[in-house]
Amino acid sequence: TTAISYSASGLTQSSTYYFHIRSVCAAGTFSAWSTISLTTLATPPVNDNCGTATVLVPGATFATSPQIATNVGATNSAPTPAPTCGIFAGGDVWYTVTVPASGNITIETQANGASPVNDTQFTVYSGSCGTFTQVACDDEGGIGSFSLVALTGRPAGEILYVHAYVYNNSQTGTYQISAYDASLSAASFDKSNFVAYPNPVKDVLNLSYKTAISNVRIVNLLGQEVLNTKTNTNDV
Repeated sequence: TTAISYSASGLTQSSTYYFHIRSVCAAGTFSAWSTISLTTLATPPVNDNCGTATVLVPGATFATSPQIATNVGATNSAPTPAPTCGIFAGGDVWYTVTVPASGNITIETQANGASPVNDTQFTVYSGSCGTFTQVACDDEGGIGSFSLVALTGRPAGEILYVHAYVYNNSQTGTYQISAYDASLSAASFDKSNFVAYPNPVKDVLNLSYKTAISNVRIVNLLGQEVLNTKTNTNDV
C-alpha cells in the first residue's frame, strides 16, 4: 500500500497476527522492516449482559435441556448487588429461568467435554436488570468444583436471573448449564392426552390437555422466550 493507514478485515478472533512495515524513502530505496504483533479481541457472547440473557428451559433432569455457556470474550457486567460467594472477577454471562408450577427449580453447571473450565460459580437474582435482589449464590455446590442451587417455595411463574462466571475468571472456555425440576418428569405428564396443532404453525397454535393448562411458554430455537401467558383452561 502507498497509503499511511491500512484497515485489515476478515481476521479471526482471539488470534495473534504480525504486520511488517517499512518506508519508501525514494524509488527503489526503503527503510529496514519493522515487525509488530497484535492479538484480536474475542467477540462477546450474545448473553454477555443482563439485558440479553439467554432463556433456560426447565426440564425434568439436568440432561433434559442443558445449554453450552462460554466465557470467551465475556466482559464484566458488574451486577448490583455483587456476588457474595467465591471470587468474581468478570467474564460473566446471563440466563433467565421461569419457576415452574411446583415452585421448585434447580440450576446446575457441569463440565463440557474437553473444555478447560472446571470451576464455576453463579448468582441467582430476582427482580429485573438494575434492581436485583440476590436469591442465592453458589461456589462448588455441584459436581467437583461446579455449582448447584436448589430453590424451593418460589412463586410459580417468577422469572429469575442467573449470573454465571468462572472462579476468579481464571479459565476460558465452555461449560454446561441447565435448569430442572423433577416434578416435570414424563411420569407427571400424560403425553397421550396432550394435543398441539397445527404443526408447523404460522399464526395460531392450539393446545389441549385432559386437565387445565395453567401456563404456556413458547421459546424459539435460539432459546429466546417469545410468549409467556397464564391460562386456566383445558383448551388454549
